[in-house]
Amino acid sequence: MIIFARDFCSTITTDGPTISIKNSLKKIKKKQKILIFNSLTSPEENYKNYYQGNLKIKTLQFRSILNYLRLIYLFKTEINKHKEIEFHCIYDFIGCFLSLILLKFFNKEFKFKFYLRGMANKKILRKKKFLKLIYLFLMSKLINKKKSKLIATSFYEKNLAYQIFDRKFEIDIRPNLVDNKIIFATQKKIKKKRNHLKLFFMSNITWKKNFEFVFKILRELDFTITLNIYGSVYESPSRFKKYLQVLRNKHKVNYYGEYNHKDVKKIVDNNHLMFLPTYDENFGHSIVECLLSYKPCLISNNTPWSDINFFDAGYAIPLESNNTFVNVLREFYLMDNSEFQKVCSNARKYVTYKLDNRNF
Repeated sequence: MIIFARDFCSTITTDGPTISIKNSLKKIKKKQKILIFNSLTSPEENYKNYYQGNLKIKTLQFRSILNYLRLIYLFKTEINKHKEIEFHCIYDFIGCFLSLILLKFFNKEFKFKFYLRGMANKKILRKKKFLKLIYLFLMSKLINKKKSKLIATSFYEKNLAYQIFDRKFEIDIRPNLVDNKIIFATQKKIKKKRNHLKLFFMSNITWKKNFEFVFKILRELDFTITLNIYGSVYESPSRFKKYLQVLRNKHKVNYYGEYNHKDVKKIVDNNHLMFLPTYDENFGHSIVECLLSYKPCLISNNTPWSDINFFDAGYAIPLESNNTFVNVLREFYLMDNSEFQKVCSNARKYVTYKLDNRNF
């Protein structure tokens, strides 16, 4: 199997695609040769090689077209060893578009899989819409519909993808896998006092994750909370710094920077409520891991978990409803320990039911 990925196994980035690929590789028990072409966006020393059990994984790193072209000769020696090719980086011009063109010159029948990873829906077109539409149009012409499959991770993502790709494409649903350490983790309760709330934002700071909305809502509160932020800043560091300065005039705000995925359970255990109002999530590993760790979430309704309200396991709210977000935060702020523990228990029951029944 050949895998084209972007920022796979970065030591400074914890993101959905890397987690998904790693969890999938852990499930492969038979001996299989795997070649990973990894497109880098930061220096090579920020990446580590990944090895799993019986799998022979060879990783080739590239950062530019010139660097990539130097690897082409390896195609001649490696290409005949593989039949399946997976792309986990649909918007990566070099690692997806250019590679797909290159592979057409090999006289070999490949099975192609294109993992959409939440990057093919109208909500993602909020930024650079014109360029993205052109790129997706070219991709739709380049992909052989008979020899390729598009892979969505949920019914939610599949329905959104069909708004961009026509229905001649076959879209399979392959739910993301969650680390067994999270699935089978025991509950560690944190006490909840009235008039006290520890919020946490656990995600890299990008436009899609919508920290700006967190800032706007917390400024409207007439009570004081604690906000713990975990994640690397990838857009407008100076603006993010100003957000923190303003919020600290009213709230207790702690920024911890990048975090290791192995620390996710510890982070969740030490907080009350995740506040992650993203513009869109095709799956949302941090949301799922939070719920599995017995903690409620306050999210937008642009995720597969938009029915969370009906299970009393948190809230999914339209981003246009600022007042509703404020009222929900007040509800959790005033909540006592017995009420809070019921919601925590519901969070675990809710996500377990959804994952077991693939009802998302």
